[in-house]
Amino acid sequence: MEDSDALPSVDLFALVVESIVREELGDLDRPHLVICTQRGSSAVTYLGPFANGVEAVVAAEHQRESAVRQGEHDSRFAVAPIYPS
Repeated sequence: MEDSDALPSVDLFALVVESIVREELGDLDRPHLVICTQRGSSAVTYLGPFANGVEAVVAAEHQRESAVRQGEHDSRFAVAPIYPS
């Protein structure tokens, strides 16, 4: 087989990464929740929904700052998209 007959080289890893990044970026436009937990507790609370991921991240950061000001250093905040059922 000659070089001209060879299939073009495809970087499968790069294609997978590109696909994941594209999907994750699309998720930013979805409504999101802020998930609030505290180390040593099984309690979970939620804030939201927020219109998109950026608004949820901003809200989570405000919650974190407020918790730190109140001396609550065990509080944890995460952000997650809401998917349709």
